[in-house]
Amino acid sequence: MYFTWILVILCVGISHGQRIPDESSQGQQMHLYCTNRDQHSVLTDQTVFRGKSGPRGPPGEVEYHIINETIKDYLTDISGQIQAKLTQISPIVEKSSEDIEDLKAASGHTQTKLTEIETDIEGLKSVMAQMQEHLETLIWASRGITNIKTWYRAGNNNYYKLFSDLVTYAVAKANCKRLGGQLASAGYRDEDIRREILPLVKSGRSHAWIGLNDIRQENTFIWEDGVTANVSSVPWHDGEPNNHGGNEDCVDIASGFDWELNDNTCSVKNKYLCELEALFGI
Repeated sequence: MYFTWILVILCVGISHGQRIPDESSQGQQMHLYCTNRDQHSVLTDQTVFRGKSGPRGPPGEVEYHIINETIKDYLTDISGQIQAKLTQISPIVEKSSEDIEDLKAASGHTQTKLTEIETDIEGLKSVMAQMQEHLETLIWASRGITNIKTWYRAGNNNYYKLFSDLVTYAVAKANCKRLGGQLASAGYRDEDIRREILPLVKSGRSHAWIGLNDIRQENTFIWEDGVTANVSSVPWHDGEPNNHGGNEDCVDIASGFDWELNDNTCSVKNKYLCELEALFGI
């Protein structure tokens, strides 16, 4: 099959003038072979075979061994061209392979460096966390708080603690302030945080002061952080605030009122809930 295709290629070249037969017997035999296709005879060992071996034309005689030599020369020529191309391409392929290996090596080196940097960063984060914890401990200690872990840290990052000593509103306010905080205000007016810290208050099983009062002006309730309360949004117990006896200006969480808010006389002694803002805002 390959032999036949090579003959076809050679003959097409001659038919289209791409291959001009030279004066040699080889060139003449190829021309004869290709120009006598429909009816010709092939002389081999004195035996005549008929068939189609070349383009249309009158019968002729072709010496087949010369055709074989032509094919051999053609293959040698093609082989030489292929070898020349391979010789040209080989350095390019080799260089490309080297480049690929260099890239792989560089990539591996880069990945190693990235891993080292990530490890260093994690190490620095750990050191910073330790330093921050140490600094916080010093700050809390300066305020008289020996162990901040005894306080509850809520979802707003503020700390809360219920103190069991029974004191007036004014004393409770002063005690929280001495610790660097205030009676619970921001957290308690936030419904989600209030729900979160209410179990802490319930654990005391009695009334507890929070940071809300209308001492300055009746029925204008102010939180200890300076925010004016929207009375309708404060979780008052039914009928509160009522300023019973005309002297109820401070607010507590009333255990007997289903842990809802009640205005009470500021001189009453209750437990109290302090609030500390997180250091460094985190």
